[in-house]
Amino acid sequence: MKKVILSTIIVLLLIQCTIAQIGLEVNQGTNINNVDEKNGYAIIGDESGSNITFDNNEVQTKNANLPDGTLFINDRAGQVSMLGSSAGNLTVGGYNGLNKLTVRVEGSDGIRIAGNNMGNIGLQFINETGSTSSIFDDFDDNNTLVIQSHDEIAFNSNLTTEAMRIQNNGDIQIGPEIPFVSYPVTVNATNDNVGLYVANDFASGGTSGIYSESTAGGTGNRYGVQGFSFAAATGEVIGVRGVVSSSTATSAYGVFGSAIDGTGTTVRYGVYGTASVDPNHYAVFANGDMCYTGTLCTPSDRRLKKNILRANPNLLDKVMQLNVVTYDYDNDTYKHMNLAQGQQIGFLAQELEEIFPLATKKQKHAFHSTQVSKSDDNEVIVEEYIGVDYIKLIPILTKAIQEQQVQIEDLQAEVELLRK
Repeated sequence: MKKVILSTIIVLLLIQCTIAQIGLEVNQGTNINNVDEKNGYAIIGDESGSNITFDNNEVQTKNANLPDGTLFINDRAGQVSMLGSSAGNLTVGGYNGLNKLTVRVEGSDGIRIAGNNMGNIGLQFINETGSTSSIFDDFDDNNTLVIQSHDEIAFNSNLTTEAMRIQNNGDIQIGPEIPFVSYPVTVNATNDNVGLYVANDFASGGTSGIYSESTAGGTGNRYGVQGFSFAAATGEVIGVRGVVSSSTATSAYGVFGSAIDGTGTTVRYGVYGTASVDPNHYAVFANGDMCYTGTLCTPSDRRLKKNILRANPNLLDKVMQLNVVTYDYDNDTYKHMNLAQGQQIGFLAQELEEIFPLATKKQKHAFHSTQVSKSDDNEVIVEEYIGVDYIKLIPILTKAIQEQQVQIEDLQAEVELLRK
């Protein structure tokens, strides 16, 4: 019996020594760090030094070398997975988070919120008054995704550079603010030559890069697309530009306009261009062949005219001075102008200008340097030349024919007299 009692005492002493070695103390109520604890806690470590305390539903830490309350959760390799400080800050993936929540990312997702497809809110902000704003909803249950701010919402890049702003009235400004400009969406590109780029790679059916519609009734103008360019630039300034490139399409259009639907007094234009009266302004300019199937009409209403005079006589003599020539355009030198191919017939503008200056006009057209050569020096090359308005030659030739007819009739009268 003595041997059994002695063995039991030895086992109890060994257990107590082992517990002391690993620093484990289990009590039923005591004061730790001058804090009244509830019954039932466990301490791992030195009570007066570094330790971790498990007290019912709490975990408390003490570190002799760090502020009280710093809790490390490390992985098996010793890397810090999570750190909580006595200031109430929580850092995930590293050290020294200065904010309430800091997530340090190295090659993996920082924070991922995955819903359970049950319509539960994934993330919610609650202010001091108890009102909430949900910014993640994983189910279609009429819970609107809301990102809300009492003032405007700004998105910055490079810490301080503002990239986008949503204003109080709902307008969206992308890029730096443009003073005195306010539209539902404004894009200000300061570091690129494209303000807004939209691509559509859908391969089936009709597709649109941008689809714009203006359907409101009432009074005033309605524009599906409106382009302005007021830049004081040395290169090309274009309000709306269309470019097409396709080797397989049946028809390809850089800009396509259509006037359809409706009858009555409403005037419709497929494409409408306007230009103020200036030698270098053109409402429409075609750099290449131009074809039409309808009527090309020039205003000639008497009400639109003044200083109406009969044409000067002796136009037949001037017509007889005209030199009709055949020629080919120099498309090797002026390839960028897309001049007509093959043999042509007409007049030399310089010769016609001496006889009928009203039928000629000095022209000036600008071409980008990439159109003239393969260089990309972003320059504009201006071609100046004299053009011929062949339509204005119609009344001149008409008058000449009339004069010639008078001469024919006079000769016929003389012949009749001689026959008698």
